[in-house]
Amino acid sequence: MGERAHYITIKKGQNTIYYDRWGATMITERLFQGEAEFIGYVREEDIVDNLMIHYFIEAVAIIDLDNKKLFFSFSRERNMSSVLNYYTVELRKKWVDWQVEFMPNWPYDLERITGIDYVASQEVTDLFVCSRESFIDNVADNRPSVYVIVKNGNELFITGTGSLVYHEGVIALGEEVIALLMDKPTYVLPEERAFDWLECMIIDVPAKHIYMSSCCLGQLEKYGHTWPGYQFTMGNYGYLDTLLMAGIDALYLKMPDEEIKSRFEELIIHGTYLDKD
Repeated sequence: MGERAHYITIKKGQNTIYYDRWGATMITERLFQGEAEFIGYVREEDIVDNLMIHYFIEAVAIIDLDNKKLFFSFSRERNMSSVLNYYTVELRKKWVDWQVEFMPNWPYDLERITGIDYVASQEVTDLFVCSRESFIDNVADNRPSVYVIVKNGNELFITGTGSLVYHEGVIALGEEVIALLMDKPTYVLPEERAFDWLECMIIDVPAKHIYMSSCCLGQLEKYGHTWPGYQFTMGNYGYLDTLLMAGIDALYLKMPDEEIKSRFEELIIHGTYLDKD
């Protein structure tokens, strides 16, 4: 991971973009220092004209000084809904009188909040897209990289992919992929604590609704037409919240409270600052 971060301040309606080469390593700790300390830190970073390509960016913070709003996104614990929710609640206590929100779809959220024309400027690759034949042969050895749940009312068919590690490979094949999924091995949903770097998606067939546990920039624009009539909900909501949004009773998978607090504390402990390039 590159650990690169961008910060954007909005003052008198004007955006100022900052670049921090190692910012993603410490953003959770620095945000938790509160308004004055974090804004002071940001203003010491390099001002740049444009944002980097999206797949190089590991963390983003938008500070709306005009309206006292803070928006943020980072990759640490991104699949742990319980940890992200706990962190956000505690962060709001540090930013008194500010509206504090996590950005689950940060490229789209950034464009909406700042007015920067960002999404259309990004290249959408087919790096994680495969042929129908390759998809059929793509079977996990032990546990899937992407858990895929085909939901028919209260019935859940839980399967997944092997080396195909992102949602794109499923979405790109269109609605016909449902039949291909039904021929794959079945699995048991893991506990939240075991879901660190996996992906999850739910295809609710009767409701024609697909839920994805990460933000896939450009993929819906490119392949959404292959799912006629379907609605998509995607974003870095984490594994558990994605299941719950899809109407799946998954609270029994939730991480224990003591582990949530322990992981939260790891996010706010001040570590060693890296030397910058």
